Amino acid sequence: MSVGRNDSCLCGSGKKYKKCCLDKDEAARRQASLSRSPRVIPPAVARTPASPIPRSPDPEKSPVSAIADAILLDFDNADLDGKLRICRSAMDNPEFWDEEAATEMLDPLHEALAKAERRPEFELLVGHMREQWPDVYRQIEHWVVPWLAEDALVAGARDSLRAHVGRMADLAEKQIDIVSRFIAQLRWHGDLDLLVALRERAWPTVRSSSDILSYAVDEFAHHGSKEIVFRALDRGEPVDDTSEAMTRVRAFFEEEPGPAFAARAATLAGTAKYLWTMQDLMLPAVAQRSDDEDSGSGETPAFEHVRDMLDQFRAYVRVKWDVPWSRADMMASEIGAYLFRRAKGRLGPRLSMLERVVNKAKPPRPFPPPEHVLCPDAKTLDMFVGRYFSIFGSCPYQAKSLVEGLPLWLGFLRERGLVDDTRHGGGMAALVETRRACVRLFEGMTDPALHGSASVLTEKLAPRSGS
Repeated sequence: MSVGRNDSCLCGSGKKYKKCCLDKDEAARRQASLSRSPRVIPPAVARTPASPIPRSPDPEKSPVSAIADAILLDFDNADLDGKLRICRSAMDNPEFWDEEAATEMLDPLHEALAKAERRPEFELLVGHMREQWPDVYRQIEHWVVPWLAEDALVAGARDSLRAHVGRMADLAEKQIDIVSRFIAQLRWHGDLDLLVALRERAWPTVRSSSDILSYAVDEFAHHGSKEIVFRALDRGEPVDDTSEAMTRVRAFFEEEPGPAFAARAATLAGTAKYLWTMQDLMLPAVAQRSDDEDSGSGETPAFEHVRDMLDQFRAYVRVKWDVPWSRADMMASEIGAYLFRRAKGRLGPRLSMLERVVNKAKPPRPFPPPEHVLCPDAKTLDMFVGRYFSIFGSCPYQAKSLVEGLPLWLGFLRERGLVDDTRHGGGMAALVETRRACVRLFEGMTDPALHGSASVLTEKLAPRSGS
């Protein structure tokens, strides 16, 4: 697969190709070219070479393009202070500064300033551009506002963050993918007030937008309604049919939420508890691959029982480990997605499209069934986490939720007698390599909340001694 200089790098780092693996790949290509033996044509089949086809000379670059290339080359080779000087100077050049130039410079500048702990300088730079080039700013605002919001989030600048969140809500109708990535960041940080404010402000345009797929609209409403319940629980407010929280929840539904939503709210509040046995929770250990992975078709009652238990897990993580509700929700959602995909046969070795069409190779041997249907295994976990870091973009907060949530999940299962110490230890061992790989990826990202050990609670959840 070819990749452009400005595309996301195929290695999954989240950086542009030119800022990541381009130099290494070009060096490898040069080495391969040097080491390649010349092709020898046997005399019996040698032919007189055909006359070369005349080739038009490459068009010369215009003076403006040549100047722009020189500016960007100087920018790429400069240190951080040099990059800032070149960027400020470029803003004064009307023949150079446009949407492309702004993105080429601001993207690496934000990353570099964040890692150097000089985030306020980025806001000053953007403010200068907004005043001098308002049209250019409007074209790239959907990229810039999440950077500014992250900087405010890290700095604890509440008023600035609130303003950026409001602007993100206004952009949701046309930029739902970018807004959703920012929402994942807010969910990890656990700011329910801002999450609810963003969703309630954006909901009228999201609901009526023709640019957003229906499943994304439903997901937006689903999470918005849950976050209202989470905030009410944190405030000690009721979540019954006549409560203010349920009035706000109804705004996200065309019909009454119904008894299923009320039952979930009761489980989260701890007023409804269920005692499950493994017989209730026996997801398929080996399943036929289902192309309709997200539907409920073909599901056994165990799937719904596990969903109910994941609600108990959300409350367990919030109460026992003091994890913010929205982060606990992310943990439970990603764990459920992993377990259900595996149970539906979606996490196994498979042939590529090329192998299926051209080679017609036999299907690869499936992975062995997991030792426990509720515990992770290393092979399918690695495959599942890989989808968070693809050529289409990365989802670091979802990955972080999974690798931090699984140790808590295993502790939750053990406390309820659903796994013994041996199964618990096996599940923890399955996490090791995947967690290590994620930590390396997280270290290259600009939000310090992603850095460090993938699970600060691992030691506390180790097998009990003497048991």
